[in-house]
Amino acid sequence: MMERLYGEGIATRRGVMASHLEPPYKSLGYCLPATERAAAECLQLPMHSGMTEADVDVVLAAIDRTCVRA
Repeated sequence: MMERLYGEGIATRRGVMASHLEPPYKSLGYCLPATERAAAECLQLPMHSGMTEADVDVVLAAIDRTCVRA
């Protein structure tokens, strides 16, 4: 989804970070399956105080065009 939105000009990034998998903490050996699942499935959409309603509409339209619906 991130690649498809990028193709539409919408920048995204991972929405949740699994800190326990980062190098400083990985050696502790924690197993946090819900966090790992969230890190794999969540993304952050553009959001900032300067966004206008029209900017939000552009993001939503891109999501509508690029997302597969079941």
